[in-house]
Amino acid sequence: MSKYGSIQTSTTSYKTLEEKEDDDFLLKVGKKTKEDNANILSLLSFWWCNSIVTLGYKRPLEHYDLPSVSESDDVAQLSKKLEENWEIEMRSPQPSFVRALRK
Repeated sequence: MSKYGSIQTSTTSYKTLEEKEDDDFLLKVGKKTKEDNANILSLLSFWWCNSIVTLGYKRPLEHYDLPSVSESDDVAQLSKKLEENWEIEMRSPQPSFVRALRK
């Protein structure tokens, strides 16, 4: 030990902003959303989203403030379903993209 004392280094690792965002996303995956737990009146009146609207009124929203999407609204699942419906529509004499979207 020198006369000035020893220097201790911290072993704390720091995460980049992107790593923190990835961690936040991973924590949300698979959790039930407020919309999933809402009753019919709450769904019809959009009451289930009041907390996010209130937070947005108080301060600008960040991406991590937004809830995760439900499994039924997952883009991978929806795009696969649309692709399958479009393939079926393409076999018909008059294919309609709108009809594929509605299915």
